[in-house]
Amino acid sequence: RQRQMCIRDRKRRAHRPPQHHKEIAVDPSDAPPSSIRRMQTKMFVGAVRSLPDGPALLSHIQEVVDITAATKGFNFGWISMHVHDAITAAVETELGPDAYLELWRDAFTGSMQQKFLASFVELMVPLANGSLVPLARRTPRVYEHLTRGCGTFVWASGARGGTLRLEGFPAPFDIRRWAASCLGSLQAAANVLKRPERSVSLESLDVQGRKVAFRVDDEASVSCLLYTSPSPRDRQKSR
Repeated sequence: RQRQMCIRDRKRRAHRPPQHHKEIAVDPSDAPPSSIRRMQTKMFVGAVRSLPDGPALLSHIQEVVDITAATKGFNFGWISMHVHDAITAAVETELGPDAYLELWRDAFTGSMQQKFLASFVELMVPLANGSLVPLARRTPRVYEHLTRGCGTFVWASGARGGTLRLEGFPAPFDIRRWAASCLGSLQAAANVLKRPERSVSLESLDVQGRKVAFRVDDEASVSCLLYTSPSPRDRQKSR
């Protein structure tokens, strides 16, 4: 009887139609020319909302940018960089550059708990063994999945780590603010690997050439060049 049941199960599996898993499109034709995954904007807005004055700040920004429409919908959907840039510009104007950088660290830390990045982080942490280099090497590929028409990341190995270069970031978006967003994201990744935030720093920023370079130091011996003053979080810890 058991043998007959096994035979019936094999026949059912043989006649079952194949399961096609829906893949996430990297470059869909219906996406805006320069766009970002909605989950990134949602995580950033969520980080703003968690601030003491966050709800009031978002209410003020809502008068200028439709945040509700930008954050409503499928996480892997695309939204225009014009919308994302307007939201981040308004937040940085209100908070200042130091708090903005810290906010992006918090936002990207939250995004790494989402399904897409969580599986990547879960795979990378044991392989990295505390080193930032394996993760930095895969940053160009991750960037391709999270953005469209926002330039290209290139990894170059060095003596004590290497350099991540972002080239071709489109105008008219603020490359200085985008550099801060990328730096905060990379430093959040460093924290996940139990590395200090100073392990990733700004190496160069070419506004006219629309490119930026980040130094990834595997020995964590360099300091951040973008913002040198203590962050609000560090000030609170020192009190």
